[in-house]
Amino acid sequence: MIVLDASVALGLANSTDVHHARAKTLLSELQSDGSRLLLTDYVFNEIIGVMLRKVGKKKAMAFGEYLLQSTFIAHTDGAMLKDAWSLFTKTTLGLSLVDCALVVTAKRAHAKGIATFDNEFKRAGIAVFA
Repeated sequence: MIVLDASVALGLANSTDVHHARAKTLLSELQSDGSRLLLTDYVFNEIIGVMLRKVGKKKAMAFGEYLLQSTFIAHTDGAMLKDAWSLFTKTTLGLSLVDCALVVTAKRAHAKGIATFDNEFKRAGIAVFA
């Protein structure tokens, strides 16, 4: 299982994004080797919010439907939020609370790593697929 970060999903969704071509190739590679994609509810919300602002509601809704059908959605419960908050308050890395929740999710799910274009995850000791 590979945890999906917003940077890759947004790169895939937007043909003018600097990461568009790499996001398409990366996700194709990951899916062709049988990796399942895991998306957290936090990241799903982040993706839809950014798309709403950048490309409008219709495209945000269409991509949201695609994500809901093609990925496993992990819902952040109270214990995960507590662990993510703990990591956020203690880390000296430039990770947002959502990023910290991804790290917690990846560890709990025993994921192979995170598909992301954010290099800060490497410093967090998580394998990065970019």
